[in-house]
Amino acid sequence: MKIDFTEKQYIRLLKVLYLGTWMTDAFNTESSGECDDLEQYVLSFAEGFGLKDHVTYDENLTTYSYAGEFEKSTGARQVINEYDENVFWYELIHRMAKRDFMRAHGVGIIGKMSIEERFEREDQYIKWYEDEFSTNSIENLAVVDMTCICDHNE
Repeated sequence: MKIDFTEKQYIRLLKVLYLGTWMTDAFNTESSGECDDLEQYVLSFAEGFGLKDHVTYDENLTTYSYAGEFEKSTGARQVINEYDENVFWYELIHRMAKRDFMRAHGVGIIGKMSIEERFEREDQYIKWYEDEFSTNSIENLAVVDMTCICDHNE
């Protein structure tokens, strides 16, 4: 089987591989290796597409890697940064809203609510945090009990 790509399609494929590899390996101390062979294979065609400035080859390691020009021209780093920003705010808001909703009503009462009522009530907390963080960012966010830090600094 043979698959033909235009240069534009090939660059998009590189971007998808880059983002996918970043997603699976960003927080691991070692690469998962899950797609290494595929990534190396796809990167090996860069020169044939005239994209020598997008991909480099290390003869000592016999591996291909993304070059700085790749990140600049594809906006892959910007995609990651925007994703990280959105995930941060989404998780912060939803985790705090869920915590406060649980504290305010308790498991017993929440268990008696209909699913619609749960969503409606928890959504009030979500909206409150969305408004708060949209207005003040993390300026008003604080950990209440800092005794472990204070004890070590004295």
